[in-house]
Amino acid sequence: MIFLLQASLTIKGVDRKTVQLLRDRVLYPDQIMVCVGKGKVIDNDGVKQGVICVTNRSLILYQPERWNKREIAFDYNLIHVKDISYKKSFLSSEVEIQMEGSGKGERLSIQNVPRREEERVIGLIKKTVEERKRFESEQRSKGYFRYGLSLDKWDTKEEAQRWLEQYLTSRGFKKLNDRWVTAQEYFDHQQRQKGLYKYMEAGIEKWGTIDKILDGLSPSQFEDFIGLLFKSMGYEVTNLPHVGDYGADLLIKKSGEIVVVQVKKYGLGNSVGAPEVQKTLGSMWKYKASRAFLVTTSGFTTKAYEQAHDAPIDLWNREKLKESLRQHLPSNLIQEEPVRINKRQIPILEKMCKEIISQAILYANSQTAMRIKYEIKPHEVSVSGPPEHIPLLEKAVKEHIPTISIHLEKLPMGYLPSQSSLKNFFQMWLKKMISDELEHLQKLYPELTKI
Repeated sequence: MIFLLQASLTIKGVDRKTVQLLRDRVLYPDQIMVCVGKGKVIDNDGVKQGVICVTNRSLILYQPERWNKREIAFDYNLIHVKDISYKKSFLSSEVEIQMEGSGKGERLSIQNVPRREEERVIGLIKKTVEERKRFESEQRSKGYFRYGLSLDKWDTKEEAQRWLEQYLTSRGFKKLNDRWVTAQEYFDHQQRQKGLYKYMEAGIEKWGTIDKILDGLSPSQFEDFIGLLFKSMGYEVTNLPHVGDYGADLLIKKSGEIVVVQVKKYGLGNSVGAPEVQKTLGSMWKYKASRAFLVTTSGFTTKAYEQAHDAPIDLWNREKLKESLRQHLPSNLIQEEPVRINKRQIPILEKMCKEIISQAILYANSQTAMRIKYEIKPHEVSVSGPPEHIPLLEKAVKEHIPTISIHLEKLPMGYLPSQSSLKNFFQMWLKKMISDELEHLQKLYPELTKI
């Protein structure tokens, strides 16, 4: 049986309560329900069962709470509908909507379509798709651009850009030359313009001049630092053992060439002499290298330069080193790596992440909340949804960070990650989240984000 409900077509298997839930909690104010029926979506991730709702601008798979752990909705753009057909069964038929995409793309199926009503349902969906494509084509022919995040707003490019600029500014993003960047990237650029570099000291991020950084490094840190420099120059870098290194600390390779590197962390008044040059040259035979670098934070004696004359070795004194650092090394000298958390502590982290995401969902209106999806893995949290969910998630994370110590007090001893490691995890998540938000907006509005 098919019946009309406030101008929308409802197919057998969907009750009035579900239709009302769709109108009240899932559809945005500018979405009009056209057709609704029990169905499924088949994609690379498998099969998702639920209710398929066709609206004037999208296809929606809605999974009520009884179908999932919580209510959730997935959107599919009408513009990407490729083909519509149906398959007959004994008592009813199934209307299939094939979406564009790599490979087979997604396939949406509306089930329980009564026999002899298939063409009516397909005609209604095709008409809706054609009207949407015609509408968007007309808007673009007028020179209009779509904006408004999840709402369907169209206006001149100038007006749309004005709206987007206000939104980006309200989110803390900054203009830098011909592009938008995060507040952190903008601050980093300003510091770099002052000739400063970011580095770590006692677990704290700091900024300083090259001289200050070099003077603060221990010999082993200086060796790693030079390794980072050569990596930024395109070399493959291997740290050699400190015992029996034959006069080389690093082995670097590029384009088939093998080079040895010896580093010396000396004070400014203590110059590197000829014996060190000889030792470095000798290591070339051991590692079958074609040339060598001898790098120091101080300088070289006259005899050292004489020893290196016409030999396959480059001597880098402090000034030569600083020149190379300014040319090749990025402003951020910190190599960010995932925060290490013991496997036994992962359930604790997952529990905290779920609490944060649940809080963000509570902050959202029902339409945004329905569209927030998340997956929590060891050392990684993946959250997706409309652009509006990021400010809510950011707020929830910032509120949660100061409460970490309270959470830890409630947990049994012996399985506790450190407070600092959890704080670092959430701060890195926050940083990535904001960077992903900007990238998403740039993909959503490629023409509008150009400066």
